Amino acid sequence: MKEFMMFYHTSLRNIGLFTSLTLALLIRTESLYTILSLFTSVIALSVNYHLIQEYNTYRKTHPYENIKKWMDLIKLTIILNIGILGIILHRLSKKL
Repeated sequence: MKEFMMFYHTSLRNIGLFTSLTLALLIRTESLYTILSLFTSVIALSVNYHLIQEYNTYRKTHPYENIKKWMDLIKLTIILNIGILGIILHRLSKKL
C-alpha cells in the first residue's frame, strides 16, 4: 500500500501542477496561450485517467485495502479539469 500511496500523492501533485499551469495560461487572452492551456489541461486529464486505471488494477490485487476514500479527491479533480477543458474549448470556438 505504501508504494501505491506514494504513486497517488505524486500523481495528485502533478495533476495540481498541470491544473494550475492551465489556469495561469488561461488568464491570458491571446490564442497561443489558450491553445497551450488546452495541452496542459489534456495532460492533467491524462494523469488523472492513468491514476484511476492504476487504482483499479491495485484494487484487484489488494481488495481489502481501504484507499477508496482517497479516490474521491481524484474524482473531484477530474470534474474540475473537465470543466476547465469546457471553458477552454468555448474560448477557442469563439476565437475561431
